[in-house]
Amino acid sequence: MEGLFQPMHLFFILLIVLIIFGPGKLPDLGRGLGKGIREFKDALRGGMADAQKPDVRVSISPAGVTLAVNSTQQFGASASGAPNTAVRWSVNGITGGDRTVGTISESGLYTAPGAVPSPNAVTVTATSQADTSESASASVTITPYA
Repeated sequence: MEGLFQPMHLFFILLIVLIIFGPGKLPDLGRGLGKGIREFKDALRGGMADAQKPDVRVSISPAGVTLAVNSTQQFGASASGAPNTAVRWSVNGITGGDRTVGTISESGLYTAPGAVPSPNAVTVTATSQADTSESASASVTITPYA
């Protein structure tokens, strides 16, 4: 027995449908049955994809820091739950940052900008490369030279 239904089973189901609903309703019932089967298969595929998705967690340290302009801070991040534990660094949503909000290297070394940005707080984020929906962030407050 290869599938759930053998051709003989399908024949009897079709015969019962014809007897109950009449031949005029058969095309509508077929379309409805086909749509239902497609939706069921799509739901199964989506469930399988979710089941195979790794449970990735990202953490960052330190969680917050205050820096003077042009100074640096080494951030650390860890991603767990997937074979690929690499993270991508960004500042205020800009991968690698820029001169206005500060830059961050691939190793997590943040360099504050040469002038205090407005607003003076920026967000450093580590995003999992295995699952880009998972990230952790730290707040950096930039102050002028002391």
